[in-house]
Amino acid sequence: METVFGTGTAPTVASVSEKVIADAQRSFAAHVDATLLERQVHEIVALLWTESTKVTTFIPVLALRDLRARLNGGHELA
Repeated sequence: METVFGTGTAPTVASVSEKVIADAQRSFAAHVDATLLERQVHEIVALLWTESTKVTTFIPVLALRDLRARLNGGHELA
């Protein structure tokens, strides 16, 4: 598999979640609690990355899009 995130290793749920959390904190930290962001990111990544997921390249982009939609859509983030 090609290098991912410049590490030379295949992505894992944990590595993708860490990347999405870092991006989300840069984008949303001023408006949303960091703990809440982390919880939401883990939930979203888990929904996108299932046993049948074959292509993981776009999961960070999709996860941030879903998080933004949750935040902008007025969903209650509990």
